[in-house]
Amino acid sequence: MNRSTVTVRRLDGGDEPLKGSAVTLFEDVSALSTRHGRPVPAPVMEGCLAALGPGARMARASLVQAECWGWLLAPHPPDLVAISPTGSGKTLAFLLPLIADLAAGPPPPPPPVTDVLPDAGALAELRIAPDGPQAAAAAAAAAA
Repeated sequence: MNRSTVTVRRLDGGDEPLKGSAVTLFEDVSALSTRHGRPVPAPVMEGCLAALGPGARMARASLVQAECWGWLLAPHPPDLVAISPTGSGKTLAFLLPLIADLAAGPPPPPPPVTDVLPDAGALAELRIAPDGPQAAAAAAAAAA
């Protein structure tokens, strides 16, 4: 498949220029950046290359990978639908930008801190009995 058979079409029907020309080899992806403006993290690239086996760094990206990476590794990535034959590399085309985005993005916010306070009666029982609420209940039962 040559580049002339690849088209990028907007939902409203207009055509867009191709963006995959910046990616010809797998190692070219490391020059792109995520939507957070940070480069694709080196461990993400190294992990992908290691999974693909020796020589992957100099392997050519497939057309669907080059176009997906050109669009998805951009400051404002669009929603994207890629139609390509089985075995053409769509999974990696979508997963690499996703993993890079998660790895390079800001850390998630900390979970909220919640204080749980017992009601006043339970708090009073805890203060009366040095051994806890069971001792307070036993003392109350003995006094009755």
